[in-house]
Amino acid sequence: MEPALNPVLYIRLRKRIRVRRGQPVYLGQTAQPLTEPEYEERLSRIILCRPQAQDGNIMLIDMLQVVRKVREAYPSCRLSILESRMPFWKSMTR
Repeated sequence: MEPALNPVLYIRLRKRIRVRRGQPVYLGQTAQPLTEPEYEERLSRIILCRPQAQDGNIMLIDMLQVVRKVREAYPSCRLSILESRMPFWKSMTR
């Protein structure tokens, strides 16, 4: 089966995640993406941000950040947002 020309991505943000300070935050950590199987793994590995020590230990991730990063990787992808939660991550000091 050939990949869809304009894949549809259904996405729902998780409410809260934990990451280690200095580690990148991936789309797969912050959201539950549902799309064509050939796109799921690559979408999950999209880096949304790289928190630094000066960012503190709580940070909000807005749906617009997610949309922008997905559009950069897949400009023809159609997005369907299932919920409008805004997750935040809490940094672990270890």
